[in-house]
Amino acid sequence: MSTADEVLSDTSHRSQQTVRPFDVIILDVDGSQVNQQRLMERYLPKVISLREHSGELRNWIPMSTMRWLQTCVKAILPGDKPRIIFSGANDYHHLAYLWISMIPEPITVIGFDSSTDLMRSMPGKIWAGSWTIASFKHDHVRRIIQFGTDKDLDLGLMKELPIPIGTLTHELAHFGTGRFEAYPKFRRESRFLGRMSVDNPSVVMKPDSLCTTRARWHNFQGNGGIEAVIKDVLNRAPTEAVYITIDKDSLREEESFTNVYDGTNSKQGHLTVDEVLLALSLIQRHKRIVGVDVIGDFSYPDTRADRLKWAWATWQLAKTPASAIDSWELRQMNEDVNIRIVETLMQS
Repeated sequence: MSTADEVLSDTSHRSQQTVRPFDVIILDVDGSQVNQQRLMERYLPKVISLREHSGELRNWIPMSTMRWLQTCVKAILPGDKPRIIFSGANDYHHLAYLWISMIPEPITVIGFDSSTDLMRSMPGKIWAGSWTIASFKHDHVRRIIQFGTDKDLDLGLMKELPIPIGTLTHELAHFGTGRFEAYPKFRRESRFLGRMSVDNPSVVMKPDSLCTTRARWHNFQGNGGIEAVIKDVLNRAPTEAVYITIDKDSLREEESFTNVYDGTNSKQGHLTVDEVLLALSLIQRHKRIVGVDVIGDFSYPDTRADRLKWAWATWQLAKTPASAIDSWELRQMNEDVNIRIVETLMQS
């Protein structure tokens, strides 16, 4: 790895007269946000350039690399003012751990994601599907709550990803400790491999055979909508401080273009942008937001140097239409959503 001075560049020309509740940061790992001209001109974000390490940082990294990133970020971003951080495509969601790990006080983490991100990782590594597990190793992370998790913990998903979804692939014990909750929008029930007994505010799990468990979920649709569920969660949150992480694959394809886009809305989630913005407003009204990261804008993977990552990227993009990859309109849609997120959070 290079030194911090070599990889970090501040391209901000922020006005000293403008006082905002959040600094806007772009962790430029893949170019997906620095090319959004209106976002750049309107909010003058500080850019941390890591583009030369794009393939190396994508999908998964050793924890030693994560520690290097922590050193780099601390060198360029002193102080503890809340930040809105844009960190590239879905494949970089493990970078949420980077920001969560550096918060110096007890927090509740609230995520918007189509999956739980409770999947196990290779030893010594962290990946986009395991950042929640790694975060639980920090005592200051008191609870993690995911919203929009309709695309996880269901045997039906094995048609897309042929692995034994359940206790072998996911660390589900966190549901039983009370430190993790997950709320789908529509899903009422699912089945997965393995036997679990859990009574959690978000789900009740009971074995229904020798090798499977049935989960009954506390979804939005049957429980008053996202507003009612968010209010209940905030009333029970164990901390005043909240950190928010947004994976845009939780959004409908009509409103977000991500690296799991397939043109049919079968792989992305079901949340609307309005639902997420309503949730952000409610959180901001009732809690103190100490940081926000946003990932999920499409970028073409540069992973040729790593055969395993290249194979993963090839499989992941197999159903993405070529016309979508080159679509200016879809990228414009991503920028629109990013601006709306920042505008909502800046209204303190």
